Amino acid sequence: MDLAPVMTALLGAALGFAYFSALRLNARLYLAEGPLWRPVVLHLLRIVGVVSAFVLIAPYGAGALLGALAGFVAMRFVLVRPERNGA
Repeated sequence: MDLAPVMTALLGAALGFAYFSALRLNARLYLAEGPLWRPVVLHLLRIVGVVSAFVLIAPYGAGALLGALAGFVAMRFVLVRPERNGA
């Protein structure tokens, strides 16, 4: 049995946790009074970090890439709660 999808799913979950936690912080920085460069830099770091991680996982094959994506998306469902009252 190939363990790459399982291991990269855990890696993807950790990556998703970091990404969506930083997204929450990023939204607070955009809304707060302060210099605009801070949220912009964090926004760019989030994107570069995720793209870099997936590029590093890609050589291990489609199973590893799909496992990482599954873990990443699973953390999105855990951390990003949709607004259920208004929409």
